[in-house]
Amino acid sequence: MIVIGAGPAGCSAAKKAAEEGAKVLLLELQSQVGGPTKSPVWVPDDFLRHEFKRAEVSEVASLHIHAVGEDLTLQAEGKIIDRQILEKLLAAEAAEAGAELWLGSPVKELLMEKEKVKGVVVESGGWREGVGGEVVIDASGSGWELSGIFRRRLGGWKREKMIFLSEYMMANALPKKEVEIWFTSYFAPGGKVWIYPLEDGFAQFGISGLRLHPDAALDEFLGVENPKRLERAVPLASFRGQLPIDDPSLPSCGEGILAVGSAASQTRVFSSGLSLVLECGEIAGEVAVDSITEGDTSKEGLLPYEKRWKEKFLGELRAERVLHKSLSVAWDRRFRELVRLAREDAELQRSLLCLMEGREVGRALLRMVERKEVEEILGEEAAERIKALLRGGTEE
Repeated sequence: MIVIGAGPAGCSAAKKAAEEGAKVLLLELQSQVGGPTKSPVWVPDDFLRHEFKRAEVSEVASLHIHAVGEDLTLQAEGKIIDRQILEKLLAAEAAEAGAELWLGSPVKELLMEKEKVKGVVVESGGWREGVGGEVVIDASGSGWELSGIFRRRLGGWKREKMIFLSEYMMANALPKKEVEIWFTSYFAPGGKVWIYPLEDGFAQFGISGLRLHPDAALDEFLGVENPKRLERAVPLASFRGQLPIDDPSLPSCGEGILAVGSAASQTRVFSSGLSLVLECGEIAGEVAVDSITEGDTSKEGLLPYEKRWKEKFLGELRAERVLHKSLSVAWDRRFRELVRLAREDAELQRSLLCLMEGREVGRALLRMVERKEVEEILGEEAAERIKALLRGGTEE
């Protein structure tokens, strides 16, 4: 088995497959696992099993939401974790389970035999090698020219369905155990601006959105808004990325190949989605081994992967996208109304917090749209679509 990409999804798939007895080759494009493009993220407390504690860099005690004209502070829990360290820990687990890891190994194309994937071509500088495998798992992400080798065969992602991100690691920030998030269509249409607390006066400052140049937008926000926590802060490192929020119901498996993580649009809109891709990676690794054992690595033999992950996650992923689309019609006004409503509504506060943390997202969305006041903000049609997706599964 060949796994393309040693991010969380790829490492999870490689570890599970190796534990199940497969001979696994894990290919990483960069010269190190968790390379310089991976920035810290906010995760719930229950994400951190003991083995991940080394990736923890700070605690979160509160969340402050800035909407245009409204602000709300909520008591929150969680951790900020260093993705670069986390991914090294995940890769170490995969290697301990028996997976072989090649660094600096970009996959340029697939080896094909009568329309079926039979391996990959790795090429770097003057080195080019074809590697055969019974199943290929594409966990190559969505942020690189070489990402999403499976999805590119289906036409790739539409630019208007990509969220672009830019971040700075800032020094000399005011120390505070608080996550701050701004929702503003002027600076971040369809996205947000955030500050995450790091250790010893450091902070992670980032922006995401649709149809924007993230580097310019981040600098403009810093210059115009001048957040108090960052008045004396200076950037020491920058990070860039992009995530698809297109329809996750598109195929995620083919003849001899599976896609997992952001390469399969398994992405959250409002949070990091790490727990999601780790679980989908496990499913991919397990089903791939089963298909090899049973001698059927065709699309039909790999379909149980698609069935299992979609039964569990597709409804809430699509519902989250419906929410995002509805809010985008009048981003500032609708977020302002949600924040104003939440100020006197503890249940809505809890739902918003779960949405931002990426915890129990389906339940949080359903609690939100079942409230008449929220339905009025989003519109009846959007609210009913979200309810149908969450109550009935994958179909609108």
